[in-house]
Amino acid sequence: MLAMQALPARAALLWVVGIDNAAWDFDATTQGNGGGPNSSFVQENGVVNALPGSPANAEINGLSDNDYYFAGSYSSIISTNGSYAPVGAVAANEESVERAFAGGDTAMRYHFNVPASYGPNDRVTVSFDALNLDTSGADPRWGVEVYINGILVRPEEIIRAAQFDVDYTSPPKTLAEVGIVTGPGADNIVTLKGISYNAAGGGNWMGVDYVKMDIDNSALVVSSFTTSDPLLRPGETATLTWVLAGPGATISINQGIGDVTSLTTGGTGSIVVNPTVNTTYTLTATSGAQTQTKTVTVNATTWNGIFEAGVDNASRAEFSHEDAADDDYYFAGNYTSAGGPNQLANESLNDDTNTDTVAGRNGNPAIGFERTVTELDPILNIWFVPPPALVTPEASIRITADVLTVSGVNALEFSMNGNVLHTRNSISGPGVVQIEVTGITSSMVSGPNKLTIRRVGTTLGGNVVFDYVMLEQLPGTLPAISGVTHDSILGTHTVNWTAVPGKTYRVQKSADSGASWTQLTQGFPAGGASVTSLFFEDRVTPWTDPVPAYRVLLE
Repeated sequence: MLAMQALPARAALLWVVGIDNAAWDFDATTQGNGGGPNSSFVQENGVVNALPGSPANAEINGLSDNDYYFAGSYSSIISTNGSYAPVGAVAANEESVERAFAGGDTAMRYHFNVPASYGPNDRVTVSFDALNLDTSGADPRWGVEVYINGILVRPEEIIRAAQFDVDYTSPPKTLAEVGIVTGPGADNIVTLKGISYNAAGGGNWMGVDYVKMDIDNSALVVSSFTTSDPLLRPGETATLTWVLAGPGATISINQGIGDVTSLTTGGTGSIVVNPTVNTTYTLTATSGAQTQTKTVTVNATTWNGIFEAGVDNASRAEFSHEDAADDDYYFAGNYTSAGGPNQLANESLNDDTNTDTVAGRNGNPAIGFERTVTELDPILNIWFVPPPALVTPEASIRITADVLTVSGVNALEFSMNGNVLHTRNSISGPGVVQIEVTGITSSMVSGPNKLTIRRVGTTLGGNVVFDYVMLEQLPGTLPAISGVTHDSILGTHTVNWTAVPGKTYRVQKSADSGASWTQLTQGFPAGGASVTSLFFEDRVTPWTDPVPAYRVLLE
């Protein structure tokens, strides 16, 4: 049962479901053990039910839902969790909990109260580990994000077999940061959001061993530790900044930086870093007998930036109100060949003097980057002209859309020049939506391009608000052709290459040494490669023609 008594100043376990022992200790037939660490793990029902779910204790034999309730009072909702009717009083911890993500069952929600003795600056963390997963795919894996009251606290972690029994813990967040309301009545929710890669050979399910929340109400030494830029391209730097809760602390940072106390003035300090690989910095602050740590990660990418609209700052302020801008935003470039302008400079992201005002405000309706896609305004077109050197069929193209807030049930469709690349369903909360395709599949060309983000959700009044949108390119290599064999009797050339199971390919040939290419096949083989070596037979007539050049492209 979730205790509600006042606790001394220390880190403490607030609640736990299951035991961290790499096993489901109690099955669906085991009831009466009190739930919590003794919860019975039952088979998931394959769908995500709407909130609030059921607090019934007898959810066994296929009657489980996504919502696990600790004993408490649930009479009021927290706005970031959406709109629903709370369940009221729950006399005892639920006995049963869903054991796994599977199929369309991609969420686990845990409802809890927090004792009123805790305050807004006390910190919480969420921990979990994976027990098992479906290994039938070519690359078995599952993604998991962690949310507290609809606020992302740990971005997607890709789980493979090597990550079984690895404890993943979210960075400490104050109760105020994640909207936790203390005392009886408040329906606080932790959500583990699963991301299935079944369509890409990842398998259809993943089991969870345990989930827990810890809380720390010791005196705060350091208030914040942040980075000016979480994603660096080659040659860029980031500034790490820390703010102390009080004077007199000794400060150090790992990764070879060491003591930075002398860099702290008036409770605030900073240092410039330029990592060349993804790096997690841990700041350790000591004041008297109290020591606290905070971490921040700076990712260093070899990807080449094509465009970036907005700033990764958890704010929509740099964008225009969707009613103040049109659907088309232009980066600098010549679009006359596509019926657009010769845009000498990037359009203003924000031509709206107040991003929160209603239609009719000041602002040019032809200028601005729309901050939101909505039911009535579902399209955002981003026009750009990439450097020609970045338009190669063997490269990788990555689209990143950071979702700031959502309302209702939504899906986002991404397309390039009218070619649909990907649809991400169930955009139900903040988080990064990232897709990656090859250059040939992306349909990106060396002239004007149009990236379209379309809301295709069905909820009336639904919307998706963006923090930033980014497009990047990573140079790649063509699949290796292991040989081309010739048969003068049949009049064929057979192209052999090294393949990746589950992937499809395009085969092209050139009669002018690569100046132009003719496509022989695409989507080959149907259903994806089942082996690591493929071949394609090109019938050539007449045989006296010069032998063409061949290339194979990964789709």
